[in-house]
Amino acid sequence: MRGFHKFLGITSLILSIVLIIAISFTGYYISKHKDILSNFGNLQINDGKNLNYNWSIFNNNKSSQFETVTASQTDNFSLSDSIVINSSLEDVIFVEEDRTDIMVEYYNEHPSSPLYSVEYKVEQVENTLYINTYYSVTDIFIDREYDSYIKVHVPTDYVCNTLDLTLSMGEITNQSIFGKINNLYLTSSLGNIDLDITTPKESISVHSEMGDIDLRVSAPVTSFDSTSNFGEMSLDFTDIIESLVCELDMGSLDITAAKNIEVVNLTARMGEIVADFNGKVANLNTSTEMGNVDLSFANNKNSTAYIDSNMGNIDIDSSFSIVKESDNPDLHIYSSFGNVSISSK
Repeated sequence: MRGFHKFLGITSLILSIVLIIAISFTGYYISKHKDILSNFGNLQINDGKNLNYNWSIFNNNKSSQFETVTASQTDNFSLSDSIVINSSLEDVIFVEEDRTDIMVEYYNEHPSSPLYSVEYKVEQVENTLYINTYYSVTDIFIDREYDSYIKVHVPTDYVCNTLDLTLSMGEITNQSIFGKINNLYLTSSLGNIDLDITTPKESISVHSEMGDIDLRVSAPVTSFDSTSNFGEMSLDFTDIIESLVCELDMGSLDITAAKNIEVVNLTARMGEIVADFNGKVANLNTSTEMGNVDLSFANNKNSTAYIDSNMGNIDIDSSFSIVKESDNPDLHIYSSFGNVSISSK
């Protein structure tokens, strides 16, 4: 959470400087149109679920002028089949240790002000453990750091069927997960996702609204999907992936896969797709609306391929058999605006 408050402080300061310069050049206009001030100079962050931050350049409340208070809570629960966490600003940390239950520690520092509201709720419903936090911050300039975290202590031999983790703001790293999880669902609204996956998974689903996704997967995965609205995506697979689906709105996608993949679907609206497949790909669909496609294959020399680019160059080596789209090709590659390069090793 320290990083979030630092981010808000820096962002608010930059916004202040930019807007002050803008106002100095447009003072006369604003003086004649005072109603513009009602929406001018606002920094708003609202994920629609866990975080609502609204600060105006015209408000001079600083968080340091308020007393810092802390809230802490510790709860114990029986082992759950699933864990669902929706965290606004807290760092989420899993601790594997010698125990027989689940212990959840919550710690939060924040300014003592009615303008800064924090809610925390933890409960176990049937066989699912729910952990939720909610922040509402209005007209406070964050000018110091506050510490906040959720620590979940689990047994070293605990097998969790599903971990569903959502962060409104902050990074998802190796400390945010633990080893024995069958199904992993990760979402970051504003922040990077940087993980090493070392144990087998039935499914992995990763989503980032604004931030990079960097995953290194060294265990077999039945189903993998990832989406990013704005950011870079780098995926390194060293074991078998049965199904791989990636979607980007704006950013680049870089994939390295060491072993066989049954089904691959890659989509980028505005960005480049680069993939290096060292195992055999049974079926592939790749498309970009604006961006280049560069694919390299090691074990697809006899594959059939359909390739199309409305505006861009196509470069493909002779080891692939080019067919019509109606012939149900193994590889289906399309770029609306961009170059396409397909090669074999």
